[in-house]
Amino acid sequence: MRQGKIQKWMRHASALSLTAHVVVLTYGSMYRRNTLRPIQRIIDSSDEASQKDEMKQWANSKLKEVQYVQVAGAIMFASTISCLSWSNLSTTYWSGPALWYESIILTLTSIILGAEQAMLMPDTVDVEASQEFRRRHIADNGSEKRPEPRQVMLFVWQAPLVCLSYSIVFFLAGLTWVINTTLKSWILWRYQGNSISWSTSILNAAATPE
Repeated sequence: MRQGKIQKWMRHASALSLTAHVVVLTYGSMYRRNTLRPIQRIIDSSDEASQKDEMKQWANSKLKEVQYVQVAGAIMFASTISCLSWSNLSTTYWSGPALWYESIILTLTSIILGAEQAMLMPDTVDVEASQEFRRRHIADNGSEKRPEPRQVMLFVWQAPLVCLSYSIVFFLAGLTWVINTTLKSWILWRYQGNSISWSTSILNAAATPE
C-alpha cells in the first residue's frame, strides 16, 4: 500500500516536471544564458573586481535583451491589431480573437516591464553597485550552503521575455484557430453546394420524360 502511494507520487512528480519543461520551452535557453547563469556567477564571485566585471557583462546582455523585447513586442502588437481587423472574424469561433486579445495584453506587459528594466539598469557599474546587487539577489538558504539567487528576483528580470514568448504563442494559436475555422466553413460550404447541385440534377433527370 505504501509502495503504491510512493509510485503514484513519483508519477505525479514526473508529470509536473514534464509540464514545467514544456512551459519554459519557449524561453528557457535565454533565461539560463542571460539571467540565471550570469547572476549565479556574480553571486559566486569571490573578489570585488570579478564581481564588477561579471555585473558589467550581465548588464550589457540584459540591456540588449530588453531592447529586443521592446522591438519584437512593438511588431507583435502591430501584427495582432491588424489581424483583428479581418472581415471574416464575425463568422469564426470566439476562441481565435480571444487568444489575440490575450496576446495584446501580454505584449503590452512585456513592453512596459522592459522599459522599466531599461531605466533600472545602472549607467556605470562600480564595486559598490555590484556588492549591493549581490546582496539583494542572494537567497537566505543558510550559511553552510552555496549561495543561490532569489527566485523572485529571477522572475522579475525574466518577466518581459516570458510575457513576449507567450504573446507569440497566443498569437500563433489564434491565427491557427481562425485559419482552421475559416477553412472548415469553406469546405462545408463547397460540400453543401455540391450536394445541392447534385440533388437538383438528379431531380431534374427524374422529372424529365423519356
